[in-house]
Amino acid sequence: MMQDTINQFKNKLFIFSVGLGLVSCFAWFNPNTNIKNLSKIALGFSLASLAIGEISSSMAVTAANKFKQETDDVLRQNMAEAKEQARKLQSNIDALTHSVDKISIELSQALKEKEQLKFQITESSISLVSQHKKLEVATALINDLKLKLRDVGRFSTDEAHKMVRDTYNRCVRKLEAHIGSLMRNYSPIADDFNDILIEIDKFRSRYSQKLNEYDNITAFNELIDIGLDMQEKIINGCIELRVKGQTLAIRYLNELTDNQKTLLDNSVGYGQYESDVTNLIDHTKKTIQELKDENESEVRAVANDWLSANNQHIYNYTVNYSQLIEDGKEAIAALIKRDSLIAELQAKIEDLEKPWTFAGTIDYAMAGNSIISFYHLAYGYILDAIAWQETETGYTLTFNTVRNKVYLTADMLHDKDNRPQLAGLTNSLQLPTFTPNYQSGLMVLEVITRKPPKKQFNEKDISKLWRTSDKFEEIVKNWSRIRITGGSESGKSPTAENIACVILKYRPGTAKLYNPQHNSQKNYWSIPVIGSSHKESEKAIAALALQIDARSNGTESREVFELSLFDEIDSTMSHTHGKKSDIGGNVNFIIKQASHQNLGAIFIGQNANVSEYPGMERSDWNSAVNIHIGINANDALTNTNVLTTSESERLKEKVAKLIAFCASKNEELGLDDKHDINAYRFALVMEPSKQPYFIELPAYGVFSDDSVPTISVREAGREQAGEALKAGLDGSNTDSTVAGIRQDLGYVGLTCPKCQIGTLALDGKSKGVNYYICGQCEKKTSENVLRKQNSHID
Repeated sequence: MMQDTINQFKNKLFIFSVGLGLVSCFAWFNPNTNIKNLSKIALGFSLASLAIGEISSSMAVTAANKFKQETDDVLRQNMAEAKEQARKLQSNIDALTHSVDKISIELSQALKEKEQLKFQITESSISLVSQHKKLEVATALINDLKLKLRDVGRFSTDEAHKMVRDTYNRCVRKLEAHIGSLMRNYSPIADDFNDILIEIDKFRSRYSQKLNEYDNITAFNELIDIGLDMQEKIINGCIELRVKGQTLAIRYLNELTDNQKTLLDNSVGYGQYESDVTNLIDHTKKTIQELKDENESEVRAVANDWLSANNQHIYNYTVNYSQLIEDGKEAIAALIKRDSLIAELQAKIEDLEKPWTFAGTIDYAMAGNSIISFYHLAYGYILDAIAWQETETGYTLTFNTVRNKVYLTADMLHDKDNRPQLAGLTNSLQLPTFTPNYQSGLMVLEVITRKPPKKQFNEKDISKLWRTSDKFEEIVKNWSRIRITGGSESGKSPTAENIACVILKYRPGTAKLYNPQHNSQKNYWSIPVIGSSHKESEKAIAALALQIDARSNGTESREVFELSLFDEIDSTMSHTHGKKSDIGGNVNFIIKQASHQNLGAIFIGQNANVSEYPGMERSDWNSAVNIHIGINANDALTNTNVLTTSESERLKEKVAKLIAFCASKNEELGLDDKHDINAYRFALVMEPSKQPYFIELPAYGVFSDDSVPTISVREAGREQAGEALKAGLDGSNTDSTVAGIRQDLGYVGLTCPKCQIGTLALDGKSKGVNYYICGQCEKKTSENVLRKQNSHID
């Protein structure tokens, strides 16, 4: 077929090439040059086509012949193999036919053995069918084993052990059942089967031990190889024992046949015997022929089925088991790879279960990682690093704590007083503190490593927050009912004295000071004291209430203005037992009625909370001017009832700015806000029916007035004060101003007696004695020494 196709292609190519050559030859003689050139090319193409066609056809023919030769060789080889297989099959068939002929010859020996022979044939057929069924069962077991082993991922050592043990149990049960059947069918020789039973016991004990040893094997290759080998030996051993039992039965039948033959020989004459034998042979041949014709097809079918099943069994054993073993080995490799992957994943999981750490080698990250490691090793807590943030005073470390089994609180992280250890790990100047961020659910650790930088304030912006000290006089001159609060050494007394001096300047009258702490080292009053105990203050408050009542009744003149100053009023309230509400009622009456009767009152205390004044409400103090110095402004804004929450918060923001500004200026000038008279201070002022505002407090002792008769001063100091006031002081905080104003600082501004160069300034009071410091030599001198020197000079 291929040759014809090649020849057709070759002929077509030849015709095309010859035709193209003839056309080219005719075109050669054409006078047109272009056609002549084209004819040359066509002629060359024609010749080339002829050559290519011849070469390609020759090569194709050669290749086709070679392919045909190889195909014929393969066919001959396959035919030879097929003939060999047919010959082997024919040989097997002949052998089976010979066996049948041999059986027929044996059947011809005796007529009486006919039924027995039929029984044996039937028995053999049944045995063959049984073997076929056993083969089918074995095949089913193999297929079931194959199915079980196919999914190697589920294959386990226990299943392999179970498969071998099931094979053993099944084969032994069948063996015992078969021997028991033979013993029942052939009871005359039942004792002969005892040896086989003994061998069965030995077989059972031997393989029981081997199965126990096999149960200890876990390697996959050994499980497969040893298991298959043991199964084969168990099956073969059981078959051998069953064959032995069958052999005893056949031997018994043969002996029985021989005995019958002997009896036949002894009981029948020879002539009769020959006649009977001849008749028996004829009848047997006829019967055998019938049986042969009848059973030949069945025998061949059984033989073919047995041969096919046997071949299939061999194929399954050699191919399928080999493939199964290969699949098992591949599965083992996959399992090893899987185990490696599992180990790798477990390592990754362990890494993921560890706390997350900060990246990089910066100090903040290293400190954060140290804290993470500390909590993980010491407490088992997981602090996952989120971020670090640099701040003005150090840095913050943010952690996530959600991966812990319990909810971590800041108190749990501060457990067992471990904050000093945190400070050591972070180089913190203060003990670090964990703060939960409820918005994000994170935990933030604040670390302080440096002092906050000094804030730069714009004094123009600060001037918008408060009223400067140069406006102090104008603001306070008309006040008469005043409450001053502030912390310890916040400047309450000097501020009260400044206010009193301004009021008395514009409203001539007298001042009455009640100071239960007159003998204190922190007494900065220059106004002489009338009452120096809480009891005297209590009586004075009651007397002032009666005086107001008397003036309102006309029993006392209103012409003389009197200003009463009650220091430590909250301590007076706390010191009095059982009369707090009475005092509170008198104070309430005073702040509401005093100004109507040309009287004034200043109440001075530390606490801005009205709860310190039993018998009074917060609204009662709204009739007075409330002055809250420094940080006390926050307490007043928190407890006020005249402002909204938003207004209070807005004012608190201003408080924070003013506190920071004053602290910055005092630090810049080297001033102590508790002792230096020129230090920057502020107060919150809450006047009746006005919006709260802030005021800059002037220096201590800036204001004084000669019209205050209770004030005892040095003549020189009084003259300096009068000159300063006439010059229109604007509240500037200078030593010269203070020297000319403060009446209790008569030695301020004098020449230092020790260096005779610098001037003196008040440094403070110790045990009731004022001390002055020189601005040049910085040496201190007590007022007692200065008094003696001045007396000596006078």
